[in-house]
Amino acid sequence: MIASLIRKFIPRHLSEPLKDLYVNTALIHFGTSLFSLFEPIYFHKLGFSIAEILLFYGAFFALCFFMSPLGGKFVLRYGHQRSLILSSLLEIVYYASLFALGITPLALPIALIANAANHTFYWPAFHFEYAQFGRDQESGREVSARVVLEIIADALAPFLGGLILILSSFTVLFIVASLVMLLSCIPLLFDRTVIEVHHFPYVDAMRRMFSALKWRFVLAMTGNAELISLRVLWPLFLFLFLGSNPFTLGSLVGVSSLVTMLAVLYIGRLADHKNKRSILKPTTLLYALSWWLRPFLPSLGGIFIADMSSRLTHTILQVPQLALVYERGRSRHHTMRTAVLYEMSTLLGRLLFIAVAFSIFIFFSTAVAWPMVFVLTGFVSLLYLLQ
Repeated sequence: MIASLIRKFIPRHLSEPLKDLYVNTALIHFGTSLFSLFEPIYFHKLGFSIAEILLFYGAFFALCFFMSPLGGKFVLRYGHQRSLILSSLLEIVYYASLFALGITPLALPIALIANAANHTFYWPAFHFEYAQFGRDQESGREVSARVVLEIIADALAPFLGGLILILSSFTVLFIVASLVMLLSCIPLLFDRTVIEVHHFPYVDAMRRMFSALKWRFVLAMTGNAELISLRVLWPLFLFLFLGSNPFTLGSLVGVSSLVTMLAVLYIGRLADHKNKRSILKPTTLLYALSWWLRPFLPSLGGIFIADMSSRLTHTILQVPQLALVYERGRSRHHTMRTAVLYEMSTLLGRLLFIAVAFSIFIFFSTAVAWPMVFVLTGFVSLLYLLQ
């Protein structure tokens, strides 16, 4: 009975390439989640101000924006497997350069380029593979099952990462994360899928990005700029509010992540049987509300509620949103065009958000800047309603 119930919430006709990608995704997400929560904190500990941290990420996303079409070209020429493996190796180079950054500032441009190249080879390949080998009838469950694996990683990895930082150092954390990234390459070695080579002109990708026919999709995806607050600014705020205890921070995020797991499985099945936009709209409004309420929840309990509600609604929001993106790619018979357009749209949104947030932290005190950025994040996330 339990097995029958579980089967209702997971995809039953998963293709072999997606099975390999599931294992790869789980390992990569665990490896990156060991450190990603603490990444902006690491920069802060090295003496970077909030504005300087935003400047680093702004330069990173600018590089990614112009490099994304090159990632699409690589996938269509050499295959998604090689692209994903190369991405994992570049992530290790990024960790090594961050370690070196503690010794010399000359490592900063290396870190910037390595991270942008990692991003370029990973995300177009990732979205292409889901769109190319997925099924419209199970697209919601395909996304939700993957997201559940990410949630497990998000729950365990920050907890373990915080524990490593308490017992040891960032150096040990970099080494452990790098070993996990190497392990993530193994399932891709068994993926023998061959894709048809396609021509993918760089100029055409840029032209589609600014085409009047694509404005609604592009504008909707710029709502993804909210991730700057969720992944960069919010961890910094938690660190500054909770003090310098990374274990407390990792535990708080871990518990918040676990709460979302069952809800996501249910939403994945629901998205395959209902209009996905009917799920997207109310969830977007609740997600925006979770940011608008943050300035009024100053206590530790309030912070936990805000973190849990935003992670829950954001994760639920991902399921219909990405399912719609992948279905769009399949329906237009050129999944890489959609994958790169989606990726470039999100990067453009993040760049614009960083420019505004940077200005806020430059011209206002932190006591005023934090609430302003939280409220701005809520309004930016409303762009998802255009999808």
